[in-house]
Amino acid sequence: MQKLTPKRHSGFSLMEIIVSVVILLVLAVVLWSVMRSASAKAKGIKCSGNLKNIYVASMAYAVEHNGYLPRYRASGNGPFWQSRIKPYLDGSVFGDSSPYTIRCPSQPGWYSSFHYAMNAGISSSETPDGSWKFQSIAVPSEGFFVTDTPLEKNVSWRVTYANIDPAQSDCLIGYNHGEKANLLFLDGHVEARAPQQIPQPEQRPGNHPRHLEWQRFWRPDL
Repeated sequence: MQKLTPKRHSGFSLMEIIVSVVILLVLAVVLWSVMRSASAKAKGIKCSGNLKNIYVASMAYAVEHNGYLPRYRASGNGPFWQSRIKPYLDGSVFGDSSPYTIRCPSQPGWYSSFHYAMNAGISSSETPDGSWKFQSIAVPSEGFFVTDTPLEKNVSWRVTYANIDPAQSDCLIGYNHGEKANLLFLDGHVEARAPQQIPQPEQRPGNHPRHLEWQRFWRPDL
């Protein structure tokens, strides 16, 4: 007598399909997370490069101005610092016509061609327009020079020590890179810092044990 064997059905069972879909979804989420992280890192690197270009342009400006770098704004209704280093950014000094646009890639880009702000605490009475000499900086590696501006805020010319809390509407530092801001220092290096890593207003010179850190960061020319 011939033994009957059960027929096997081709295809997948409902459980196999569900498991496959779940695995694909998990892989998609992981891939999306990796791509998002890589994109954010690339934007941070591009922003850091912008700041270093600003530093090179500022140093080039100083070479042609007897060692003086521009203050965030000249006295009275004088030009802002971006305008004063513009020829060294757009290439007009060097014979080319690169666009005068320095935008942080994390910014939407619609309101301004320049997304960076200078430390307003750097000032001097050595010249009528408030310029200052690089040689007057005691510890350049600790002196804050230029940083990101907040997203969608047109405050791209100066930042003060009193407006650094991201929880406040008048915050002037842009924590645009993983809740950190890219900071350019006076020796040319760039650091990404969180709000708590930036010297706070209460650390101003006085009895605070960290007042020297505040002074070297916000008022490095003193």
